[in-house]
Amino acid sequence: MSTATRTYRGASLEEILPRIKAELGPDAVITRRREGLTGGLGGFFQRQFVEVEAQAGAARVNVVDDSDALPDSFEATGHRPPSTEPEVETRNSILETPAAQPPAIQKILEQASPFADQLSTALERTAPAPGTAMAPLVAGRRAPAEASEIVEDLVAAGLHPALAEGIVTETVSHMLPFSPHLSLDRLVRDTLARRIPAQSTWSRRGRTVAFVGPGGSGKTLCTARLAATYAQGSDLPVIVMTLRPRDGGAELAGLLQPYGVQVLPVDDPAEARARIAGSRDHALIVIDTPTVSPAAPGEMDQLAADLERIGVYEVHLTLPATVGEHAAADVLRGFSPTGVSRIALTHADETGHIGPAVGLAIQSGRPFSYISSGTRVDGGLLPVNPQALASMIVV
Repeated sequence: MSTATRTYRGASLEEILPRIKAELGPDAVITRRREGLTGGLGGFFQRQFVEVEAQAGAARVNVVDDSDALPDSFEATGHRPPSTEPEVETRNSILETPAAQPPAIQKILEQASPFADQLSTALERTAPAPGTAMAPLVAGRRAPAEASEIVEDLVAAGLHPALAEGIVTETVSHMLPFSPHLSLDRLVRDTLARRIPAQSTWSRRGRTVAFVGPGGSGKTLCTARLAATYAQGSDLPVIVMTLRPRDGGAELAGLLQPYGVQVLPVDDPAEARARIAGSRDHALIVIDTPTVSPAAPGEMDQLAADLERIGVYEVHLTLPATVGEHAAADVLRGFSPTGVSRIALTHADETGHIGPAVGLAIQSGRPFSYISSGTRVDGGLLPVNPQALASMIVV
């Protein structure tokens, strides 16, 4: 009679062993083991897993570390795909008489014994006290009880569950050992901040910046704020243009009039390029663009062509902090033809739910440039500080 083989999968061998003991008994033998990565989002945030095959202790067979035997989608159902290997009872007939075992078979049995010993030792080490639940083991110790609560808080703030879990897992496994005296939420905040991309330096003295975005996203206000800030405090001259404005540039001119900054309305990108030809290397050039819907590919292609003809170095997408996860991704995807290289987070004072925008920046690799809040031109625009953004998510 053949001995059934069952397959088990978990985050670690210690997690799996109690199940093996419960179902196959304390003399169970691990016959095959493999490790790999599973889950995640778009190739990120994958988690390590261990998968083993085990039999009841009556039949000891070969122990193999088979790292690529199965696809990641295979689940521990207790059943495997049909095998082309000989049936277990054929192997057992070879093993019936110890004296008749070939040297290779004896070596296999010697390899199997340490796994049986490992099963017993690990079960003793991980056995919970009577009446208590087993906590997950992380780096040889139990994960802090508040870890799952912090994951829930991150998800509630708008982060994708896979990203939230990955950040907390990284913190518990790799940061907490170095700073056990610090609170876990403080360490999670630091881990999140390290993941947030931000553009904090510029490679040249002069800059050519264009703000693009859907209607109501705050691109005109960002244009005015950046120009006013440089006009008041920088040693660079400031040039402001508005491309094909419906109001002739009246709104932007009104915002900048108190700061003595002139606004140049232009309808032709060739004209815009000619106006800034001699200023690129030593001035801040800021361009406000017309409102374009991501759902209008013709208008988007025209805007992209105009910015290319002007020769814009930096294209900043104004993304409201109030947008949801799917809407944020749609906006970035829609404006990608314009060559979006930065994200300016706007309306930041209107919500504490900035997780979708932060998650989009992490996933896309587009760095944040500025954060915009309030309605005043003065003081409403600041370079993004990743630690400050993380503090808005992990309180």
